[in-house]
Amino acid sequence: MRIGNPRESFRRAETPSVPLRRRMLLWFGLLTLITALVVGGLAQWNSKRVADELLTELTTSIASQSADRTLSHLKDSEPALRLARSVVLSRLVYGAGDNPADPEIWQARARLLAQVLFSSPGVTQVYIADRQGFLVKVRRTGAIAEVETAQPRANRSTLWNRYELTAKGILNPLPPVEDANAATFDPRKRGWYQQAIQDDSVQWTDVYRFVRSEANGVTAAVRLVDPNGEGIVGVLAADIEVSDMNAYLAGIETAGSGRVYLLDGQGRVIAEPESTDSGDGLMNATDSPDSVLRAAASSLSVPDVQPHRMVRVGAKGGRYLAAAVPVPLRPADPWWIVVAVPEAAVAGLVQRQTMTTIFLSLLGLVVTLVAAWWLARRIAAPLQRFEEEMHDVGQLRFHAGRLPRTGLREIDGMATELERLKTSVSAFEKYVPPELVRMIHTGGRPVELGVERATVAVMFADIIGFSRLSQESEPEALTIQLADFYVNMEEVVSAQGGVVDKFGGDSVMALWGTPARPSTNPGRAAILAGLDYIHNQRAEPSKLHCGIGIHLGTAVVGNIGTPKRMNYTAIGDTVNLANRIEDLTRVFRVDLLVSKAAWDHVGDDVLGREIDTVVVRGRDEPVVIYQPLIRKELATDQDYRLVELYEHGLALYRRKMFEEAATVLADLLVEIPYDVPAEVLLKRCLSFQKKPPKPDWDGVTMYG
Repeated sequence: MRIGNPRESFRRAETPSVPLRRRMLLWFGLLTLITALVVGGLAQWNSKRVADELLTELTTSIASQSADRTLSHLKDSEPALRLARSVVLSRLVYGAGDNPADPEIWQARARLLAQVLFSSPGVTQVYIADRQGFLVKVRRTGAIAEVETAQPRANRSTLWNRYELTAKGILNPLPPVEDANAATFDPRKRGWYQQAIQDDSVQWTDVYRFVRSEANGVTAAVRLVDPNGEGIVGVLAADIEVSDMNAYLAGIETAGSGRVYLLDGQGRVIAEPESTDSGDGLMNATDSPDSVLRAAASSLSVPDVQPHRMVRVGAKGGRYLAAAVPVPLRPADPWWIVVAVPEAAVAGLVQRQTMTTIFLSLLGLVVTLVAAWWLARRIAAPLQRFEEEMHDVGQLRFHAGRLPRTGLREIDGMATELERLKTSVSAFEKYVPPELVRMIHTGGRPVELGVERATVAVMFADIIGFSRLSQESEPEALTIQLADFYVNMEEVVSAQGGVVDKFGGDSVMALWGTPARPSTNPGRAAILAGLDYIHNQRAEPSKLHCGIGIHLGTAVVGNIGTPKRMNYTAIGDTVNLANRIEDLTRVFRVDLLVSKAAWDHVGDDVLGREIDTVVVRGRDEPVVIYQPLIRKELATDQDYRLVELYEHGLALYRRKMFEEAATVLADLLVEIPYDVPAEVLLKRCLSFQKKPPKPDWDGVTMYG
């Protein structure tokens, strides 16, 4: 379709302009922006300085508190160990022949150890190893205490026994646990034993792998010295697993997403809040998968870090302030608390304070800007609404309601005239396809006569028996029925992306794939629209029954008529053939017939059958016509049976096997009576049996 000379396009697209409200706000906004930049820059500089000071104090405080709490958490077990040592030395060193394997001695030790264990929440297990190598160990298993004894034997494997200690102090035997490493176990050769007998104070080991529990942990041990002067008689010890320290660190409150880590004297990770027992050994902090810890340990030079040193590191897309504080659990080889606090933890607070300062500083300017905005909106908002309304009018979109009034005579006059224009233009929607009007409005150029070629699908729908209906009905009632037919037809056409080209008395012409409303598959859309109308008509028999013909092909589409009055339509052989195919619906007494060109585009969504090859009035070339029956999701076995038998009969008919074809078609009519296409084809077969066709007969039927 041609729409005038491009040089005559509206100047609106060539000369963009600044909206009135924007222009008024521009100058006020520029002044506000300059002032805001000055005030904001000063506030930002000051806030950064304050944030650095607060972040340093916060990191130092968290690190020191974490170190103190960690040391306190670990050393909570020391008073219990000392008390237990006093009780052991006063009651349980001697008795029953000074034999540690005597049940009276080791069972009393087990009950004492259970009391120590359950009074120390952070302790995993406690045990006594005497100078004969006899070990009594109590381990917490939920709310139950599990007791193990180990007795080394010369040239023989260590004898292990397991018991369950009930709440009443009764020891019930348990099956022993097989462990190849435990067969040669001698507690006197363990590091904690050797370390404890060197000094009378509580000794803490480095982190190591526990033999029986296969967990990483640390042991606190204290030697047992005979008060009667017999020397060291054993060692009392308690184990704390690293996994317990992980949970403890996770409970330490930090700022935002701050992190607390516990490292040993060699810079290996003992505990971290998001970790569990790591396996056979400890990982160096510089090799940790935690990028925050890895960066902090590298920058702090762990384990050669200077106490209370602070560094800034980048990790996980953010910046952190990191610090290290010693934990003097072992004064000669201290552990380290490493804390990493995100800068955002403090920056957010300071930033809020800065924004408050900026807000208060600019409050006076904002009041001025708001007043300017109100004035600009008072004038520009109605004008913008008028522009939007005029654009929608050009697109044939009409909104109910009265346009706003401002009290300004010129603007209110524009609103009144625009409302009158809406009333006038709204009538166009009843006469012209909305898509065409929108295309003209978008092009912004005058409409001229002109056409262009396009591949379109054309549908003709004609009411069956309209002449008889006209004679039997009053004109007013007939008009209502026709209006209902037009409405229903337009609904299915629009739903499938088509455009109703014209209403012609008792018929409707519709198009798919026009430049005004393109379609990706016009043939398929047209067939689905036809099936939708037939489905609706069968669901409501009161709707008018019509025959529908569809063809897909090339046509010329555009403005046809005179310079003063024109019609946007399609013309050509494609349109004529669609009309002729619609005529054949009366011959075969079916609701819908389509050309092969349209049928080839329907895809696998529709069940249909080939009806015939015909030459219609006004054409020399034959055309194959099909009957779309139903959407496949709604098809029944009888529908598939109809297609199978009819197309079999049609194939025999075209091979001049008329007797066989007649038999198949007769069987079809027995199964499915009143199928008119089968009746038509059966009559031809019977006729050709009596009078065979000419030798050059090609199966084409002439109509008109």
